[in-house]
Amino acid sequence: MQLRLRLADALNMLSQVEQGAGDTAAAIDAARAAFRQAWCDGPPFSYVAALTNARAHLAALGEPEPTGLPPSHQPERPVARVAIRPAPPLVRSAASWRTYGWPRRRCPQSDVLAEIQRVGWISADHAVVAELAARVADPDGGKMRARLLTPEIFEPTVRVELATRIFRGGHPEAEPVLRELLGCPDVKVRTRAVAELSRSLNQADRQLLTTKLNGDHPFLDPAQPITEKWIEKAAQRTGESVDQVRRRYEQLAEPFRLQLPAATEPDGL
Repeated sequence: MQLRLRLADALNMLSQVEQGAGDTAAAIDAARAAFRQAWCDGPPFSYVAALTNARAHLAALGEPEPTGLPPSHQPERPVARVAIRPAPPLVRSAASWRTYGWPRRRCPQSDVLAEIQRVGWISADHAVVAELAARVADPDGGKMRARLLTPEIFEPTVRVELATRIFRGGHPEAEPVLRELLGCPDVKVRTRAVAELSRSLNQADRQLLTTKLNGDHPFLDPAQPITEKWIEKAAQRTGESVDQVRRRYEQLAEPFRLQLPAATEPDGL
């Protein structure tokens, strides 16, 4: 293709030289050849500059344009204009927030709140949540932290992410939010809240809140009752008596919204 384009330029130059030398027939042949080379597959897939020069040479020589070339690829009908509706504010991706400037540049807290208020309710996006949490980590961000944790702005999956990051930053206002989310309809939110709140416990108590009784993920769902069979299993795992384990669960029941059964409960986890 590059050779064809250079050949078109060379033939245009030859046509101009032949015209200067007074050889009209040779000038016409060169201009026609340049036109064919520059035509390529037809507009818009043509070498426009060389095609324009060839047309000018043929017009100056009083000759028509060559025929029998590939047809032009112009559309048969105009392209319809379609109005594209923006995505609803419920779904906001990390890329859409980065166009606003996150996390490439630091924005004042007032800008963050203004953007949240403009967007309204948004869904969970770890990149966005991490950036929002970073905005409110400073000691003077108390008012903004309170605004970010309100249910009117974010859905539960976002609130638990924000509360987790703010809670790890040592800000106590996130703890009541995590306690509230223990009763969330979403099981992932509930177990995430248990995991974060249990960080303040000793290892012996924390392992009672995990499904493998090892103090690590995954954590118990507070909406599922703790049965007598499960208490016996925990006693075997920890090496304590059933009564000791039951008393420890009774101490954890209120802060973690655990449902303790009667001692005769037959079913287990």
